Amino acid sequence: MILTNLTPPSFRAHIRRLFSRLPKNSSPQVPRMGSQDFNSKTDGSEVVQKFSSSVKDKTILVTGVGPNGLGETLCLLLATEQPARLIISGRSLDKVGASAKIIKDAHPKLEVIPLKLDLASLESIRSAADEVNQYDGAIDILINNAGVMNIPERQLSKDGTFERIAVSYYGENNLASMAMSGTELSNGYALSPFRFSDWNFDGKATIPEEEQPPKKTCEMFGVPWGLDYLPSIAYGQSKTAGILFTKELAKKLEGKVTVTCLNPGAIDTDLWRQMPREMVEKVFAVMPPKSRPQGASTPLVAALDPSLTGDSGAYLNDCQVEDVAEWAKDPKIAQRCWAWSAQTAGLQV
Repeated sequence: MILTNLTPPSFRAHIRRLFSRLPKNSSPQVPRMGSQDFNSKTDGSEVVQKFSSSVKDKTILVTGVGPNGLGETLCLLLATEQPARLIISGRSLDKVGASAKIIKDAHPKLEVIPLKLDLASLESIRSAADEVNQYDGAIDILINNAGVMNIPERQLSKDGTFERIAVSYYGENNLASMAMSGTELSNGYALSPFRFSDWNFDGKATIPEEEQPPKKTCEMFGVPWGLDYLPSIAYGQSKTAGILFTKELAKKLEGKVTVTCLNPGAIDTDLWRQMPREMVEKVFAVMPPKSRPQGASTPLVAALDPSLTGDSGAYLNDCQVEDVAEWAKDPKIAQRCWAWSAQTAGLQV
């Protein structure tokens, strides 16, 4: 299924206006001195303390915020270092509001703004963009934390797009086209290249070998292999798309906005709720689970470490810049993914 002209010009205007309000990168490129000692065991509190000047007086937007989730943990950690404002978003205002209360109770003087944002709906993204346009001042940091995982059956969003791509790629990256300091992904990209021939899992095309998931990697993670819809393979494809988008966006916004993506690690939150527990345990056997404060550390490094200004487009794992598979970094594939996005979602930056 090919979707065209989903995003009307008015939404592109929203994005352009929001982007025009972003502060430009003015920091000189510096060697990475701040986070070289951070690793998989690092607590997020260590990161915000180290880079407190990157938080103080900043306006920060975090997506995917809800009780007991990683987004809430990120906000609570950021709140300790006196940001000017936290804009916290999610598809359920009740859940966002519950997290906002927790944050405000801990930090009464902090301005916390709940924002309804369903990344599976372009209408919701337009509405959120319009609301953010009304706020005073610029957005300094956007942390795309929202995501879905292991949807058992193939589902389409309201706009007719495969839901995992809608939330984990379209939604985040339409939003990211206004600002992005860090987009949260995972090392799930290793499970699948991006399948241009059948990105919506319609089953209507032959999948070329270079777009097929690697069997050995699937075996290592203990997930099934196949070319029809499989939750883990679909998840991997959306993460590959995110990395490709990040690398191309970094080129287009060079010198204006620092763009990074990352793997926060395996964190035992509600994100796993749709995966059978025995499969979760297999994943945790390969990737030992982190606590939520540990899981917050890599997103916080990606968003706050000023030395990453000179490494825009980087992918981070366990707080460090890490290389990725060829299919997730090839410039020609990244350009093709960008062009595909522009065609199917009207994405323009």
